[in-house]
Amino acid sequence: MVNQAFLNKGFQKKGRDYFFNNPTEYVMQMRDALWTEYKLLEKHFNAEMAKVLVEHSNINQLLKILSDPRLTNVNKVKGIVSRFTENFDQHLYDLNLSNTQSRRSRAGKEFEYAIYKLLIHSKILCDDQGILGNERFQAVGLGKLVDFAIPGVKEYKLEKHKCALVSMKTTLRERWAEVPEELNRTGAQSMYLLTLDDSISKNKINTIYNHNVHLVVPDSEKDLKYADNPKVYGLSSFMSELDNIIRYWSRKKANYLGQGFYKDKIEMYQYRIERTSIHSEISIYREFITYFEKKITEIN
Repeated sequence: MVNQAFLNKGFQKKGRDYFFNNPTEYVMQMRDALWTEYKLLEKHFNAEMAKVLVEHSNINQLLKILSDPRLTNVNKVKGIVSRFTENFDQHLYDLNLSNTQSRRSRAGKEFEYAIYKLLIHSKILCDDQGILGNERFQAVGLGKLVDFAIPGVKEYKLEKHKCALVSMKTTLRERWAEVPEELNRTGAQSMYLLTLDDSISKNKINTIYNHNVHLVVPDSEKDLKYADNPKVYGLSSFMSELDNIIRYWSRKKANYLGQGFYKDKIEMYQYRIERTSIHSEISIYREFITYFEKKITEIN
């Protein structure tokens, strides 16, 4: 769904400057497109489930209501709906609960993948646990709450303080507290927490900041509510911070990182090429691979 929304919105035709300079516009357009599509799918799914329940209804019971001459057409419909909900109240409750859980799970995964595309199309190197799997992250002591390592887990292993760890929560419910716990466990100096939550209390912001977690919100939220609060980043300033990290690593001598480092990078981006059909992403991955291959030739 994220891939299709990306293509439908024409983002594959945009260059690096668009994504880097308009991250909030991109994220909001993707969110709106995905939510619209998901609601249609959910509506269709619920209709199909209702048909299944009707098929398992006591048809004679419903026909009895329909044939009752004492009832008006409106009251007949009311009677059928009432009897239907009485017979399947637990089923309907379970269906609603399932829809709620699916929405939350979907929203988190969509947000992560949309941000991944934002980073890649902004030419920001990153390792994404959702795509590469958690083995690479676990090997350097990072848990499941770290969604991205920038520029990657290899760099994190070499110089933690010159990398960025990113976690994402569409809303900051009670589970946001897991992020600083993860930070303390890994021994990392800080972490970025991206969120779309539009109702973050001042106390929560201060608590998050005191745990060395940098809160990142859409630029529209930053400008409207947190313009004078340096404890909250807008997406644009967050992207600039990441760009500085990438520039730092690009200045590293090839001999310092070594041939094995670059070969591993090439392997990862070749793996990503195999997992996408979006030509603009394939082009970027190949650009990265060419860069790593050039670095290998610089090694004495």
